[in-house]
Amino acid sequence: MTHPRSRVRREGAIVPLVAISLVALLAVTGLVVDGGLLMAERRRAQNVADGAALAAAVDLLNVRGLPQAVKSGYEYADLSGYHTDSRSWTFATSGNPPAVAATLTQGDTTVVVNIPPVSGPRAGNSDFVEVIAYQRLKPFFIQVVGSGATQVGARAVAGVIRQPPIPYGMVALNRNGNGVEITGTGGFTIQAPVLTLSTDPTSLLLGGSPTAKSTGPLAGWYTNGGYKSVAYQSWTDGTWISAGGSFSPTPKPIPPSTPIVDPLINLPPPSRAGLQTYPAVVLSAGRSATLNPGIYTGGIKVTGNSHVTLNPGLYYIDGGGVQIGSYDVNGRPVSTDSSYMIANKVTFYNTGTPTTFGGFQLSYYGSQTTVTPPPQLAAGTSLDWTKGYPGMALFQDRANTKPVDMVNQVTPLQGTFYASAATLTFNGQGVNPAAPVQLVAGRIVVNTDTPNGNAETDVPYDAKVFAPPPEIYLVE
Repeated sequence: MTHPRSRVRREGAIVPLVAISLVALLAVTGLVVDGGLLMAERRRAQNVADGAALAAAVDLLNVRGLPQAVKSGYEYADLSGYHTDSRSWTFATSGNPPAVAATLTQGDTTVVVNIPPVSGPRAGNSDFVEVIAYQRLKPFFIQVVGSGATQVGARAVAGVIRQPPIPYGMVALNRNGNGVEITGTGGFTIQAPVLTLSTDPTSLLLGGSPTAKSTGPLAGWYTNGGYKSVAYQSWTDGTWISAGGSFSPTPKPIPPSTPIVDPLINLPPPSRAGLQTYPAVVLSAGRSATLNPGIYTGGIKVTGNSHVTLNPGLYYIDGGGVQIGSYDVNGRPVSTDSSYMIANKVTFYNTGTPTTFGGFQLSYYGSQTTVTPPPQLAAGTSLDWTKGYPGMALFQDRANTKPVDMVNQVTPLQGTFYASAATLTFNGQGVNPAAPVQLVAGRIVVNTDTPNGNAETDVPYDAKVFAPPPEIYLVE
């Protein structure tokens, strides 16, 4: 006989099970919801750090100084919602080499900007900036299982990548006809390779019997065109000089790896901002004057045994060009005019309009003429256009085809001479070839180059200006 089984009443057993399940469910919900929010904030923090680092790197690229670069980083972070007190955005460099390190906190937000970075593979490199951005968040669901505030942040490093220089001391950009033409009976020596982009049979031309030398580890005359020696009529006395010049070493083809471009094409022209405007300066009949940097509408012309001294800075030549000394109707310097110019730590920007463009002509009879560029800037120093372009003596408007004549007997003309649309003429006439004059201590980029004369011209080389334009990258 079977007996019915008695049932045991288990009241409320489901309640603790539901409670335990709810905790687990809330924990999972917290992980999903709050985890997603934290991931979204992490992405936001990374975007803020990336953008702030790039904003600061732009200032490093434009040589605006480390304090300004750090400020730009904070400004970008602030605009992106990572706020700090703008009253604290005044920064100063310290140490040697100079550095700026700043940590600012407002509420739950902290932004750190370091130039140079203090960690990672770019630590100590002042071409780079490190940004760390983070916030303290209080998740809602996760707090149910005991977690408190959570710190979410990201780090980024951006900076200026500098490419190795193009190893040419002179670049002639003309694609047709003569690129480099050397005439006379003296010598032309450049302590660097020479590049001419013309493919013409006379890309490299010797007129008369000069000797052209390229010296140094990468010495050479490079062209995909031809070279030849021809008879030449002297422009001083009209006599003919028989052909017989030589290049040393023999010209060779342009290496396939060489960029066939203007190496300074991305170099921006100087700004007019902050410059005072002056009328044209015309000196004659033995007069003298001292000029200040500024915009000279109509140019600077000094003739009749006069002389001018230029205080350091930028001379923005707005039409008319620069002429020191007299020239006859055939463009030859007048031997009785010994006018000269002293221009130390000066950059000329020779611009204007197609109807007002003038050349840049320095007569060799004014043997006291000197031209030197502003010095290179120390790392972290802001670029001030009113003080001229560091290392550059002449920047001629890229549309200005007027000639550039740098003919000088005694004192050197220094710096970079950049006239991408013009013909550049050297002349060392009258100097003893046994004691060669250092005509240009710098770099040359022109359309066509025509060294000539009966004396030696020696062009030392500094590769810095021929480096491809630096660029900014996000590297970490």
